[in-house]
Formats: sequence, C-alpha cells, structure tokens
Amino acid sequence: MQKPKEEKTIKRPIFPRGEDLLDFSGISVADDSYFDKVKIENFDLSKSIASDVAFESASIKNVELNDCKLKGLKLTDVSIKTSNLLNSDLEEARFNRVEFTGCRLTGLKLVKSGLRDIYFKGSRIDFALLRFSKLKDVRFERCTLAESDFQGAELDNVSFVECDLKNVEFSHAKFRDVDLSCSQIEGIIIGPEQLKGAIIDYSQTAHVVQLLGVRIK
Repeated sequence: MQKPKEEKTIKRPIFPRGEDLLDFSGISVADDSYFDKVKIENFDLSKSIASDVAFESASIKNVELNDCKLKGLKLTDVSIKTSNLLNSDLEEARFNRVEFTGCRLTGLKLVKSGLRDIYFKGSRIDFALLRFSKLKDVRFERCTLAESDFQGAELDNVSFVECDLKNVEFSHAKFRDVDLSCSQIEGIIIGPEQLKGAIIDYSQTAHVVQLLGVRIK
C-alpha cells in the first residue's frame, strides 16, 4: 500500500507549564462535575452515572471506565492511556484535543458527539457507535474498528492509518478528505457519495468497485 497522505496538523493536548496535576484518587463524579489540572492513575470509575461532567488538562492512565453512562461528557486537553471504556455510553460528548493510546473502547457509544483534534493510537474501537457524530481533524492509527458504525456521521479530515475497518458502516455519512488508503476495508458499507470525499489506494480499487455492484470481465 502507498504511504498515507501528509497529515494536516492535529492539535495535541495542552497542559499547564510549571504546574503539577492534582491527584484525583478517591473522588467520584456527579452531575455537572468539573475537574481541572488533574491526574487519574490506577483507579476504578466503572459504572459511573452522571451527566455534563467535564475534565480539562487531565492525564488519565490505567483507569477503569467501563459500563459508564456519562451523557454530555466534555474532555479538553486530555491524555488517556491504557484505560478501559468498554461498553460505556458517552452520548452527546464533546472532545477537543484528546489522545487515546492503547485503550480498549469496544462497544463505546459516542452518538451525536463532537470530536475535534483527536488522536486514537493502538486502541480497540470495534463495535463502537459513532452515529450522527461530527469528527474533524481526527486520526486513527493502528486501531481496530471492525463492525463499528459511523452511520450519518460527518467526517472532515479524518485519517485511518493501518486500521482494521472490516464491516464498518459508513452509510449516509458525509466525507470530506477521509483517508482509507492504508487500512483493511473488506466488507465496509459505503456508497458513491462517501467515495467522492474518500482517499483510497490502487490496491483497494477492485474491492471498492465490487462494493458498488460493478462486475469486471
């Protein structure tokens, strides 16, 4: 496969210089909670239920966040490493300058959410729901997204680099500068309108033609 296109700049999380992050350990989340300049490590927040929780300038590592219901979660300038968000429901979330590294996001629900300047690296995001969400300046690198659902989503400057996109649902999505060229796309559900805004490589051409129902003699 060809090398991915040159990436447009994705803004990285910004942390305060010369200030130590506060230890979050022992604190629970509740509706409208706001946490600024915090560090959360080796902590269990699984099955938390709250709405409109916000984290800003936060470092999250080895944290259990599975089976949470955090509607309207807001993350700004946040780094999340080797954490588990399995089957969590984050409907109507708003993420800005967030990095996920080595995380398990299987079954994650980000329906009707807004993601801007987001970097997913080496993470499992299979069976995830991102229906009707808006993704702008987002990069997925070496991630598994098999069986995930982007139906009706808007993708603007989104790159999938060496990702597993098998059976991913893109129907009725809006594509603008979406790079699929270095990923596995077998079984994806995609239509002509999405392909107008997609980037593929030569080795994927025959598969895409087959998806569109064209037979080559």
